[in-house]
Amino acid sequence: MSDAYWRYAAESRQAPSSIAGKRSRSDYDVSGVHDLPSYFPHDDDRGGLRVIRDTESLDASYERYLRSAQVSSYGSGQSTRTIGGRIPNRAIDDSHVANIGGVDRGTNAKDKMPGLSSGRADHSLPPDATSTLFVEGLPSNCTRREVAHIFRPFVGYKEVRLVSKESRQPGGDPLVLCFVDFMSPAHAATAMEALQGYKFDELDRNSVNLRFQFARYPGARSGGVHRGKR
Repeated sequence: MSDAYWRYAAESRQAPSSIAGKRSRSDYDVSGVHDLPSYFPHDDDRGGLRVIRDTESLDASYERYLRSAQVSSYGSGQSTRTIGGRIPNRAIDDSHVANIGGVDRGTNAKDKMPGLSSGRADHSLPPDATSTLFVEGLPSNCTRREVAHIFRPFVGYKEVRLVSKESRQPGGDPLVLCFVDFMSPAHAATAMEALQGYKFDELDRNSVNLRFQFARYPGARSGGVHRGKR
């Protein structure tokens, strides 16, 4: 009994050499981590070499891209330059773009379109210009609605008046006189210039091209005059 007690006391007085359950740092290392292609330990120089190689390849690719992106500015004759390592916006010469298609920078593009034009300047009109156009070449069976459809897109258009006269030849078709009223001589001149030689019926080979001129005697206004078919 006494021998067992002394053995227990001797073992309890001995200090443990290490704390139970504590593992060394090497035990925490995972062997499989070193096999990853993107993993490099702190004391390994391969990571630094890989970063340098990647940077060099990116720089080379960027230089090739810059060389291929160097284009001449419109009308300037100078190649594009990078500022602060960035690709600048391509400069466009406004005068070159504005002159494409014959558009004058000093002229409103709206005035170039017949349907949107506000009319030419009064100083460029002939002295006998009026606000009414006389139209020749209309077929005898045309209606006022068909003729008005030609002039409606033009700014300043007011109305169409058709005057029917009997033919000078017996049994011939009646003669149709057409007058088109505009707000001003400038508006009338714009429509005349755009429609000169207009073909009334494109499907009819015998259709006559229309002829326009300023009306010196616009004719009677509404009331008492036959205006043709509606």
